[in-house]
Amino acid sequence: MKYYKNILIVISLFLLVGCSTKMINECESDSDCVPERCCHPKACVPIEEASDCDKVACTLDYQEDDIVPSDCRCIEGVCN
Repeated sequence: MKYYKNILIVISLFLLVGCSTKMINECESDSDCVPERCCHPKACVPIEEASDCDKVACTLDYQEDDIVPSDCRCIEGVCN
């Protein structure tokens, strides 16, 4: 019986840790979110994780699933 109690405690701890991993917000406003990479980005990330695009030249071949900076939004503390 004690064995099952210990297993239940361990499972409960895993669930608590798993539920609390997203407590820190990536963003507070849309301006905190930017495209993930310089050329043909597919997702948005927090501005701190942005690539340095100062010396990058991209093709002008726009792909249908490319995003532009105005597509990035902060929704419930997560860049989308």
